[in-house]
Amino acid sequence: MSNLFNIEKLKTRMARADVDRGLYSIGSYGEGMFCISTNSDGEWETFTGERSQKFDLKVWPNEEDACLAYFGRIAWNDWR
Repeated sequence: MSNLFNIEKLKTRMARADVDRGLYSIGSYGEGMFCISTNSDGEWETFTGERSQKFDLKVWPNEEDACLAYFGRIAWNDWR
């Protein structure tokens, strides 16, 4: 089953929205960035990387939910 919104679509949307690459990391931890990745249990996580820690950590049941929440967070941060 394919997701309606996934990591590849997220990357495309971020590029189209011209979001500064220094603000986010897709697929791995990034210091001082909004991040989305999978953990060792295969769960999806969104968080802010600070001082080698994951702050505002949220765990999602699937890729689509994580990607939608992540994109919304980036859009909200850019808007304010």
